Amino acid sequence: VLPLLIRITAAALIAAGLFFAVNYFVGGRDNRGKTYAAVYGERKNIQLPDGSVVTLNAGSNIKINEKYGAATRDVYLEGEAFFEVKHDTAHPFIVHTQVMDVKALGTAFNVKAYLNEKSTQTSLISGLVEVTLKEINNLKMLLYPNQKVEWNREAANTKGNKLVTADKETLLNITDSLKKKLVVTSTGDIKEIAWKENKLIFDDEQFEDIAILLERWYG
Repeated sequence: VLPLLIRITAAALIAAGLFFAVNYFVGGRDNRGKTYAAVYGERKNIQLPDGSVVTLNAGSNIKINEKYGAATRDVYLEGEAFFEVKHDTAHPFIVHTQVMDVKALGTAFNVKAYLNEKSTQTSLISGLVEVTLKEINNLKMLLYPNQKVEWNREAANTKGNKLVTADKETLLNITDSLKKKLVVTSTGDIKEIAWKENKLIFDDEQFEDIAILLERWYG
């Protein structure tokens, strides 16, 4: 009986070992990566493995997986970050948020995608980016320097499924209406990225939105 139990135990251990190895090398390991975060009251500069530089605003985090740079350079953002992307045509740089994806080759742009805010925004400073709106059949649009696109969830919800079922011409009109110019103040500051210079700029903002920003800014 004892040799039989030993054989059964050994077989079970081998099976468990194989299960762990398969899950580690095929599944779990591929999902590992790094997370960078800036807490409330903090802004942080990060250099990614490819040399691209990310500035995180307060209350924000980005994640990259172990495959970063293998085929694409995928970054997962919650919050706000400014990206200065190292040029590499063979490995597109893609920022993923809950509402939109932003694809760039070599450029400088800002993405604001806080989970507790109504809108998600991408602002392009230089270069060229392709923005994909996930909630409108993965509709794609190109942004040029000094342009931004802002997607408001509440406004979209009031239109129901009309956006999803709209024809191509209607969607093109929608994308044109979503694109706006960056806001430049009389002192030459670009409102959308003023936070990088430790400046807060308000322009016809609702008090509840200002309160959220101040809480995040001062911790």
